[in-house]
Amino acid sequence: MKKNKLKEGTLLLSIPLIEDERFDKTVIIITKTTEKEKIGFIINKKTNIKLHKLIPHIEDKKITTYSGGPVSKDNLFFFHKNKSIEKCQKVSKDIYFGGNFNQIIEYINCNLISVNEIFFCLGYCGWGKNQLEQEIKEKSWIIIDEKVDFISDRVNWKKKIIDFDKKYELWTNSNRNFHMN
Repeated sequence: MKKNKLKEGTLLLSIPLIEDERFDKTVIIITKTTEKEKIGFIINKKTNIKLHKLIPHIEDKKITTYSGGPVSKDNLFFFHKNKSIEKCQKVSKDIYFGGNFNQIIEYINCNLISVNEIFFCLGYCGWGKNQLEQEIKEKSWIIIDEKVDFISDRVNWKKKIIDFDKKYELWTNSNRNFHMN
């Protein structure tokens, strides 16, 4: 893997022991990049909340939600692999963001989309003008231009960061509280 420019569909990996604990060992997919803002979603932090607890008329009790980030944590966002969902946005090869919510619920309840084809998250990550670029300069984040199917294959931060650079391997097992190491 190599470093690349920040663009939609790329991944951000937090460095080991990132200063902001909310982003400890996170993998983020970038979904929007403009001069004024950057938006992304954490894709490797599962919550204990099942989707049917948030949306009672969901018949599939196995769908898990993920913590997408610290902004708008009460809002539910979704990614999927079905380009026929109205008003969805292509993020990367075979991965789409959002779209017609009622349609996606109908697809779930009619078994037209499976658990391995959809990903729900609460909240998102947002950065203002030049904020993320500054954090990248400060080496808080590593940019990876890798197409990843985080919907079917859950993403492992430790594996991604070691694949990027073996120098991080020692740090991947360290505790944020050094006195506990």
